[in-house]
Amino acid sequence: RIARLTPIARDARWERVPVDAQRDLKLAILDVLMGRAPRNLWLHGVPGAGKTTAVRAAVDEATAQGAAALYLPMLDLVAETRNGYAFDDSRARAHAMWTTARDVQFLAIDDLTAAMRAGADDLRGKLQELLDARERLRVPTVVADNTSLIGLRAAGYDERLCSRFGAFATLDFGRVDHRRQS
Repeated sequence: RIARLTPIARDARWERVPVDAQRDLKLAILDVLMGRAPRNLWLHGVPGAGKTTAVRAAVDEATAQGAAALYLPMLDLVAETRNGYAFDDSRARAHAMWTTARDVQFLAIDDLTAAMRAGADDLRGKLQELLDARERLRVPTVVADNTSLIGLRAAGYDERLCSRFGAFATLDFGRVDHRRQS
């Protein structure tokens, strides 16, 4: 069942990551995987900058390096968790998703603030628990989001949540929407 949580598309290859971000991202991901850099990484940039493709490629890279890796669109986790409030089978799937996200060796979370903007404030505590557990386990987490860490605080996100990202290194994907250039 957990395999469906990693919908890595065929096109999730480094070659599809915008050229200007490829080298920096590859080095950052490899440094995280090898323990040579901060364990956590926050990728940010405009929609279409290549963040999702990059984290999917990073999950593939982590898997190729022998790590158990998970790509997790945050909105999927929110939807499954909310379904779990009403349906027993969804509750079990939501529990499995949160447990896997907590324990997996390499986690890539996509669109975290979109989930929060979609009214997932009720899940903030679970997200804080997830990030705290991953920090205790000392396993890498990569977040891809349109919002920078500075923007997260400026937008008024809960300080307790923002503080969980204080130890994250950041990588700016820039302001170019590569989908519009294709």
